[in-house]
Order: sequence, then structure tokens, then C-alpha cells
Amino acid sequence: MTTPRWLVAAHVTAIAGVLGADFALLALGVRGLAGGDAATVYPAMHVVAAWLLRPFAVLALLTGIAAAMRGRR
Repeated sequence: MTTPRWLVAAHVTAIAGVLGADFALLALGVRGLAGGDAATVYPAMHVVAAWLLRPFAVLALLTGIAAAMRGRR
């Protein structure tokens, strides 16, 4: 059996969200190292990690497992 297209699309979307959140964290980290205000940069990193990275990572994990299980039948 093949994996449904909607499941593959959901997985790819979740992975794109993870990569976007990673790049946002990278940009904030570089700004923090370059002398940015720590009182602004690090709380922003926490918000990105808590509200973007974690949900997208969980969604990517679940859709990946579902796609793998669906493809094995």
C-alpha cells in the first residue's frame, strides 16, 4: 500500500516548519553572539522553541511514524 498524499504533505510541511524554526533560532543566536541585548534575544529564542519548534517536531515525528506504518502494509 502507498502512503496517502495528504500524509506526505503534512509531513513535508512539518519538516519545513522545523527547518524554519531552526533558522530563526540560528539568526537569534548569531544576534546574541554579535552583541545583541540578552534580555531581548534569549526570551525570543525561548518563544520560538516553545511555540514553533516543539509542535512542528512532534507533528513531524507523528506523521513520519504514521507514514512508515502505512507504507509497510
